[in-house]
Amino acid sequence: MINKMDTPTPDAKNKASVIRSILNPNSQSSIPQASSSQQINAQKIPPKLMTVCFLIENNKVLLGMKKRGFGQGRWNGFGGKLHDDETIFDAAKREILEEVGITVNALEERGYLIFKTKDRPQDIKMHIFVAIRHVGEPKESDEMRPQWFDTDKLPLNEMWSSDAHWLPQIIAGQSAKGEFTFDEKDNVIEHKVEFYD
Repeated sequence: MINKMDTPTPDAKNKASVIRSILNPNSQSSIPQASSSQQINAQKIPPKLMTVCFLIENNKVLLGMKKRGFGQGRWNGFGGKLHDDETIFDAAKREILEEVGITVNALEERGYLIFKTKDRPQDIKMHIFVAIRHVGEPKESDEMRPQWFDTDKLPLNEMWSSDAHWLPQIIAGQSAKGEFTFDEKDNVIEHKVEFYD
């Protein structure tokens, strides 16, 4: 007759399996291991650094209609990604010169925003700038068509869906720090933004 006290319980079997896996890590274990794809996804990819710059004067803001590439068909500020060994200030000045033909002599940084999209592995960290001193008149390029807008009549329905949550405050003189998450159709599904002077 088998003594019930001598029969290992399920809990005892699990504990014994854990002890064996610790003492002999090369042995087969019932403990689930993370797959290689899960391990890769767990490694945080540094965000892509980008800039956006706005010209604001006489209650008007200069925006550009993106003619090609990322953001095509939307009004936006002027900016883009950094080149190698380039500071965010240098990148902001270069981008606005390339896209609209204006030389910026002084910039004021107004914070940054993190943009996340569920189907893209890399986030975007966008540094926000306002041009303080600049030279030249805006000219259309092969990438952007510039146009002045009244600061209280922004074309928000033709801009990124996130812009309504932070751009009016930037134009009003505030700075921002926040994070946005988009769905596969570029609609904002989550966001949090803090504003400061």
